[in-house]
Amino acid sequence: MRFGRALTQTQCGQFLCPYSKLKFMEVSRELFIEHGWTMPLGMINSEKRDPRNFTLTEWQQAKRTGIDPRAIKTEQ
Repeated sequence: MRFGRALTQTQCGQFLCPYSKLKFMEVSRELFIEHGWTMPLGMINSEKRDPRNFTLTEWQQAKRTGIDPRAIKTEQ
């Protein structure tokens, strides 16, 4: 189980979330289909996601070193 954050006007805190990231991806796909929205290619097929996106590790490394994360991405 995962923890999520509840942000409301009267309460701010954590709650135990019984769903995984995969379940949330499934729900978001259903919402795109249900509302007729254009789904991003990376959501249809994970191999087609934008290669310019940063991983959490790359973002944190850039933040620690004070370097632009795009510079770290081009080095690899």
